[in-house]
Amino acid sequence: MCVWKYNVSKIIKSLSRQKSRIIIVIQFCILIPILVTGQPFEILDVTAKSGSSGFTEKKSRILGPVGTTAFISEYGGWNAVNVGGTGFFRTEKMNDTWYLVDPDGNLFISMGPNSVKTKYDIKVPDDLWLWGINSLGNWSLWESINKDAYYPMPYFPRWNFLQGYKNTSQRGKDFYNKGVIPVFDPEFKSWCDQFARQIASIKDDPYCIGIFSDNELPIYDNDKYGKLLDRYLKLPEDDPNYIAADLWMKDRKGENYSIATSDREEFHGYVAGTYYRIVGKAIKKVDPNHLYMGSRLHGAAKYKPSIFREAGKYVDVISVNYYSRWDPERDYMQMWLDESDKPFIITEFYAKAYDVGLSNSTGAGYKVPTQKDRAIYFENFVIGLLESRGCVGYHWHRYDDSETTNHGFINKDAEWYMELMESFFKVAKDVYHLRNFLMDVPENKSVTLYDESDFDGFAVSLPPGKYTRAQLGEKGINDDTISSLKVKAGAKIVVYWDDLFKGNSLEISENLYSLAGSGFDDQISSLEITDENQTGITEDFALLEEFRLYPNYPNPFNPETVIRYYLPVTARVRIVIYDVMGRQVRTLVDSQQTANDHEIKWDARNERFQRVAGGIYICDVRINTAGNTYHKQLKMLLLK
Repeated sequence: MCVWKYNVSKIIKSLSRQKSRIIIVIQFCILIPILVTGQPFEILDVTAKSGSSGFTEKKSRILGPVGTTAFISEYGGWNAVNVGGTGFFRTEKMNDTWYLVDPDGNLFISMGPNSVKTKYDIKVPDDLWLWGINSLGNWSLWESINKDAYYPMPYFPRWNFLQGYKNTSQRGKDFYNKGVIPVFDPEFKSWCDQFARQIASIKDDPYCIGIFSDNELPIYDNDKYGKLLDRYLKLPEDDPNYIAADLWMKDRKGENYSIATSDREEFHGYVAGTYYRIVGKAIKKVDPNHLYMGSRLHGAAKYKPSIFREAGKYVDVISVNYYSRWDPERDYMQMWLDESDKPFIITEFYAKAYDVGLSNSTGAGYKVPTQKDRAIYFENFVIGLLESRGCVGYHWHRYDDSETTNHGFINKDAEWYMELMESFFKVAKDVYHLRNFLMDVPENKSVTLYDESDFDGFAVSLPPGKYTRAQLGEKGINDDTISSLKVKAGAKIVVYWDDLFKGNSLEISENLYSLAGSGFDDQISSLEITDENQTGITEDFALLEEFRLYPNYPNPFNPETVIRYYLPVTARVRIVIYDVMGRQVRTLVDSQQTANDHEIKWDARNERFQRVAGGIYICDVRINTAGNTYHKQLKMLLLK
């Protein structure tokens, strides 16, 4: 389904009160396709400029036009894959890849800006949803934004445990100014337990994704403070933080220890792990429902394996503020994943351009000359993130510009930076399929057929389902074009001499480098594929041909339309209406129905029985029988 043009025009219309001008980023670039024709996505090689004057060229990757849009749940999760809901956000690892999971059980990648406000002439969160944004990042005014929203937006609150504790005494402030966080104070644990009680106010809110604690703590070696271990060992010898560091060294090296580089490296983890253990337990004691997101690591902290190793014991998702890089570093992202065994989310990154009359005197964003380069930076960086199996989201540094610096999605006049937002929308609109594509994950493909032995020659990969001679022919497979095949673990294929699954048959459940001698070389006319790993949509063409979804009548319509369909077998039927952004509007049917003709009216109302706006809507009909799901859609136009 191609809805790209409609989505863009809808956004333009909704933002028509602003004076911004849409500029499609790729029209300024020399595009070099590097993928074969026919792929669902194209990655294009372009050159961007960096630095305030644009003297440095950066090789970059951006997306070609994206013609598909993912259907999303009310929380912004991907409706196509449901792994069972718990009523709150959680993490889950699927096919060795991490995801967030929304309260209804749909896969979720968090995408949005930090510091979202309500003061501008922009309707939030509604206008944010239009751009593909599905999360309010750190520092956002989530309470006022979601207060009266029909579609509230998931959010991340933050509570400053360490910051609050150190401000209770001048000693704590002095320590912090020296790069020492006093987590070994005996009072710190009880203070955190007391402080965490306020989190009870959101513990039952399904729209809260997870909780941050503090921000960018000084838990690493740097030029300003010196070595972390040395900072603790320079404290007064009767201070509990000195005593903890001294005992830690004695446990490692004995009474007369000397400090080695390895000690200094591991001490990072000791401090970080103590902080995350105390704060994480305090949070979970009050609110076991939501994810603990950690403290937004930054600077050299993001390169310390011991920090990630210890954080992984207590934190649900590792949060990282990522600056000073045009491309995310693959080796370090893999280190984060390997050491913590937890997913990560990038909670700050951005570029600031010099073509909008701001000095850009604050912030650590990457310097670029123009908004075009800023958009390329975004696409290139996010493509790199999505190639990691550990990334579950990304948050742009700020929603709006400051008085001096080009941080935001909008300027101080509430005008969108259109080049950047077109890039954000292009990535977000079908980010789940895009991620699979970037990681070369075959989607629902269980068997690959080859027209030569030894897995060579023309190849076609197929998902589970039944395939007649006609359907195989449509895919370029004829009686004499299957000579070898690969079968995924858990899948099997039954091949038949004759059409319509008749005649001699052969069941195959492992790779077969040659069909010669089996009696089926160049003799396959129909086949059936099953896969115990697949519980999603299948392509049983025989049943799909009998299962009919008729055009709704009337269409266009106002105020109601009738949806008619025919079931060839008794099946569980689910009919859902989505808007053109893929957002769920109304569930019309979710019940077992008998084989027969059926019809249902839609009165153009949502789940709250409120009238919806005019426009294009998608009717998605799915039937489930014998463990398989079959799926058809139609477009409907509501007039106003």
